[in-house]
Amino acid sequence: MKKHLFLAVVLFVFIPSFALASEYRLVIDTSKKGPEIPRTLYGIFFEDINHAADGGIYAELVRNRSFEHRNPSEGWMFSGDEGVRFGIEDDTPLAPQNPHYLRVVFPPSGGRGQVVNEGYDGIPIEAGKTYRFSLFARMEGKSLGIVRVGLEDVAGKTYAEGEIPVLVPEWREYTLRLSPRESCPSARLVLHVEGQGAMTLDMVSLFPEDTWKGRVNGWRRDLVEMLAALQPGFLRFPGGCIVEGHRLENAYRWKKTIGPVAERPTQWNLWGYHQSFGLGFFEYFLLAEDLGAEPVPILNAGISCQVRGAEFVPLEEMDEWVQDALDLIEYANGPATSPWGKVRAESGHPEPFGLKYLGIGNENWGEEYFARFALFQKAIKERFPDIQLILASGTSPAGPIFEKAWEWAKTHGVDIVDEHMYMPPQWFLANASRYDTYDRKGPKVMVGEYAAHTLGRRNTLEAALAEAAFMTGIERNADVVVMASYAPLFNRVGWSQWVPDLIWFDNLRVFGTPSYYVQYLFSTNLGDFVLPSTLECPKEEDFPPIRGSVGLGSWGTQVAFDFVRVLDPGGNVLFEEGFEGGRRWRWYRGVWEARGGLLRQRSFGEDCRVYLGEKPWGDCIVEVLAKKIGGSEGFLIFFGVQDDFNYYLWNVGGFGNTVSVVEKAIAGQKITLSKSVPLTIENDRFYRLRIEVSGRRIRCFLDGTLIHEVEDTTGLRPLYHVASFDRDSGDIIIKVVNPFPEEKHTVVTTSGEVELTGKGKALVLAGDPRDENSFLNPFNVVPREMPLSGLSRSFSHVFPPFSVTILRIETLEGRKDDERSRESLGSENRNH
Repeated sequence: MKKHLFLAVVLFVFIPSFALASEYRLVIDTSKKGPEIPRTLYGIFFEDINHAADGGIYAELVRNRSFEHRNPSEGWMFSGDEGVRFGIEDDTPLAPQNPHYLRVVFPPSGGRGQVVNEGYDGIPIEAGKTYRFSLFARMEGKSLGIVRVGLEDVAGKTYAEGEIPVLVPEWREYTLRLSPRESCPSARLVLHVEGQGAMTLDMVSLFPEDTWKGRVNGWRRDLVEMLAALQPGFLRFPGGCIVEGHRLENAYRWKKTIGPVAERPTQWNLWGYHQSFGLGFFEYFLLAEDLGAEPVPILNAGISCQVRGAEFVPLEEMDEWVQDALDLIEYANGPATSPWGKVRAESGHPEPFGLKYLGIGNENWGEEYFARFALFQKAIKERFPDIQLILASGTSPAGPIFEKAWEWAKTHGVDIVDEHMYMPPQWFLANASRYDTYDRKGPKVMVGEYAAHTLGRRNTLEAALAEAAFMTGIERNADVVVMASYAPLFNRVGWSQWVPDLIWFDNLRVFGTPSYYVQYLFSTNLGDFVLPSTLECPKEEDFPPIRGSVGLGSWGTQVAFDFVRVLDPGGNVLFEEGFEGGRRWRWYRGVWEARGGLLRQRSFGEDCRVYLGEKPWGDCIVEVLAKKIGGSEGFLIFFGVQDDFNYYLWNVGGFGNTVSVVEKAIAGQKITLSKSVPLTIENDRFYRLRIEVSGRRIRCFLDGTLIHEVEDTTGLRPLYHVASFDRDSGDIIIKVVNPFPEEKHTVVTTSGEVELTGKGKALVLAGDPRDENSFLNPFNVVPREMPLSGLSRSFSHVFPPFSVTILRIETLEGRKDDERSRESLGSENRNH
């Protein structure tokens, strides 16, 4: 990895400051062994979004090679002599799955034409490299034809050329190898067609021979090298929402993506473009094998995308979909003599792929999903009991849908639950301890998709630091979380649907974002087991108590409030409003009117709010008398309000007037602090609401009945850390994240009997939190390495502002292993 000098820039930003230039103490206990860290912990998730496959990692350079896009001529241009006609037809197709082809009709006396494809923003070619051209063609009747193949620029300059005589009336594949004399970043593939009668063309293809591992129908080398550098433990594929489809008709079906490439149907996908399926399940399994990663395929559960309005396969028609899953396992693991193992072997891989994990559904939820998952679970566990099945938990990492998924998983013996989270950086910082309290005996967790979304959704160092802080909690709880992968993986500039992303590329260039280098640091510095560690602060830096003003609100509902009162813990009135005169509230959204001793919200709009009081109350009691007039939900009672985007909220009759929950908003994104309690609010009835706040403890009462009692354990730490031990090297590995603007002077202490050599190294990723990488400056934010010496059981280290640091501390355990290996090798040599 290229190394660059580090420059720390301190900004004045709106984030907490902790002790400046004071000493912290980080204690690593080497006498105790924490959770074993699975090799699968950090992996990659590939979905064909942002043209990650076609036009991306799939090395095909021709766009719409089989004329199967909704506009069959998309990507193509045609021109010719007078009388030469071009048309897209489907009467006598090469393969019924791809019925369209190009037909060129020449006049009786003969003629010439041009068929041009510009690929994706041009076709990049390099001098000294070879490109494999192929097409299927035929001449109708006894007519003769010629295809002269050229790689040319827009001015007509030719860089490479070849000729194919088309002589037979049957479809036949023709191939050429083209070697450009010069490089051109944006060439075109030009077919100069000539003949009499009619010529038909299909599956026009151009591949660089310099693909990953030199494979035909292969992968773009530089993009796969970026993945290989991560040393991923697993590869989750092919999605993502793309698995579900807009409707079931374009759901991802794995059987369509294997076998001869010319017979794989092109399909319009959920992200608004076409997939050729040249990159299919066989290729995904090969890639996982190449990377040394466990394959983790995700199959459709008989449900189209629920976010976009689900279509469900009737339960009585689910046999086909369940059989697809059984057949996939046989395809991956069956002997070459089995029906689907034979299909795999005929594709060139007689050995099984060793599939261990299978996801059923992506971001699905609810009883319809559970009923279908149960069908898969029963059939698969009966025939393949060792396959670990993965259950989706919806689109959010909290809330009633998420809670129901976990309840169902625990009561139905689910192996792994897939959690997804796209949240602001503050959420990741506040939730680094998320998995500390998970049930150790329950299902395991796969964090299948996550990314920190900054304002503007940029790939900044700020986002990467928040992800790194969260990852320390993932690794510390490796007995619960067995897999985690950032999402999305790739983005082709100019062809994207989603940001931020891990890796950006165009025709010739590729760069990793700061988030990529966080993934790199964590995955390539993975210990075998966690070492217990604690951070001792120089002064009391506990989470601050809840403080702020109060507010009232509604969501899709008309409401009325009779009064609001704020009391201190002793019952003394701090604030009281009866809405009888004057305006002592601040409007945020909605149609509010104070009249006759009531404050009414008369619209059915969402997220309607008013705030009351100017003082940031701490320990207090909030009392409200509220009535629902009409609409879909209940009441919103705000407390601990800092601003419009940071507050606490009691959502009474939320989620379609079905539950009560306590929520917290961080930078505008809500997280659920409490369990959901079933609750329905009736119309035209006053409810007495009471919230008691003490420190970070919250108690909510409805008509005198305690509904919630919860303590907010989310919050920011001065440093985020995790430690592990690597058996191979004998290194103690310490990961420390400092996402704040002051450096942290820290004494690192190792307890236990493990002896240090005094040497080690530090890998540091740091900079301005707004820093990004780009094509012009791809290494603006990359790790730097520096040696460490003179290390003792207790040594001082400064963690720079806005940084991720990996400390690798050498121990004599590594040297002992080396000596044992040398002794063993010497013994073997003597015996020989």
